[in-house]
Amino acid sequence: MATETEMDRGRGERIRIGGVGDAGGSETRPYWEGWRLSEEAAHAPRPGNADEKETAAGYQAEAAWREALVGNMSLAKQQAQAALALSTGRDVEAISAIALGVAGDVPQATRLNADLAKRFPEDTIV
Repeated sequence: MATETEMDRGRGERIRIGGVGDAGGSETRPYWEGWRLSEEAAHAPRPGNADEKETAAGYQAEAAWREALVGNMSLAKQQAQAALALSTGRDVEAISAIALGVAGDVPQATRLNADLAKRFPEDTIV
């Protein structure tokens, strides 16, 4: 039996998840829980990935970006700085720069942008 997913984004905001070999006894969860689980799986450290700090910094930078987008500017700045304290990797710096820019820390965002342009001159958008 194939995996079955059914979403009801109306009033119930529920998702039904049935698995392989499921004899019709699928469980029901809020749809956002299914999204959260898929996000965790997508970002989970893979076997052989020794750089857990980079992974944690990526989570922190993404959280900063989300907070900035919903208007929590102070928290966004704090989370971006926490991400940068863990890692200065390309993705972490890029997402943190965006979060800081949206949150109003334009000087820091500009510094990060300049650093990224210097370190990764081929990674530009034309």
